[in-house]
Amino acid sequence: MAIVNKRLGHAILVLNYWKRGEITSALSALNMINDPSVIMDVFSATFSDGFSLEQVTLDHAVIILPLALGLIKSKYECYVQVGMRTIENIIKKFADGIKAAREVPLFGGVDLAREERLKKGDACLDQFRVVFNDPIMKKIANKPGDIGKSARRLMTNLEYSLKSCDR
Repeated sequence: MAIVNKRLGHAILVLNYWKRGEITSALSALNMINDPSVIMDVFSATFSDGFSLEQVTLDHAVIILPLALGLIKSKYECYVQVGMRTIENIIKKFADGIKAAREVPLFGGVDLAREERLKKGDACLDQFRVVFNDPIMKKIANKPGDIGKSARRLMTNLEYSLKSCDR
């Protein structure tokens, strides 16, 4: 009972930030709580199903991706699936925008907004690389069944996104 109450308290804390539109604070709280079960609860209700992605920025994605990778490293298959779906939805939301930002030519002068977009995109791509190169991710991709199939699809999407975004 104590474990469930603690988990509920943490989820309520994150939810309160979320309701107020303080996504960065909600993600920071998840990071500080560092409880995979709470992260899984939040991600399964939001990012892994594609909900709330309209509120997510590249800055948020850089925080979400390591948390999702942490879920992928779990011994529980449901956590792994939520982590992979979360990353896949982040890729769907941001990969094309990162690629487009990199393809826009610079027309004389300094474009600070463009430089900031590129910097944020690069940080997100770095996180994509971390996931793609993670040995656990590769191990899961070699498994049979649905989990292996999901991991292979994610690895393919990561590889395509990384190749298409390289300058």
